[in-house]
Amino acid sequence: IDGNAMGTRVGKIYESAQNDWELCRQSLRAFSESIQTDFEAAFQEMLEQIRQAFPEQHLLPVRPVILAGDDVCFVTAGSIGLEAARIFLQQLAKKVNRLDHTNYAACAGIALVHTKFPFYQAYELAEELCSNAKKFGASLDDSGRISAMDWHIAFGQLKDDLERIREDYTTEDGGRLEL
Repeated sequence: IDGNAMGTRVGKIYESAQNDWELCRQSLRAFSESIQTDFEAAFQEMLEQIRQAFPEQHLLPVRPVILAGDDVCFVTAGSIGLEAARIFLQQLAKKVNRLDHTNYAACAGIALVHTKFPFYQAYELAEELCSNAKKFGASLDDSGRISAMDWHIAFGQLKDDLERIREDYTTEDGGRLEL
């Protein structure tokens, strides 16, 4: 999961500081701290909803890998992967950054893979899927206010990239077997 239009928002902070480097430093710190707090809160709220859905579980099937600012990566049971990402994006959309008073939007890439699938390749696939989701969101609203997800269920194919994998999802008449 990666936040949308963060570079644009940082650019506005630079513009508003107008060469006052102390103000710029303080503003960037406040902006970054709010991002960290808000993304962590959205993650915790997602965990709480999963806890409620699986009250019999002593250990949640969610493992955070990266929780750094607007970059989030977690591993979870495939059966709840899409739902976990959806919940996270919904919870995040409710948050407002304390500095620029703007809501968040983010995009997610979800790679559903077998437990023995190479982790690095699953991570790279998820990154490509997130990039696809960002492109799709930008095609609808280039200001970055659209959250989107792209996902892929891997059936053991180990190809170079998402484009090569999805070549197999083309029908004989040129149609696509994906949404």
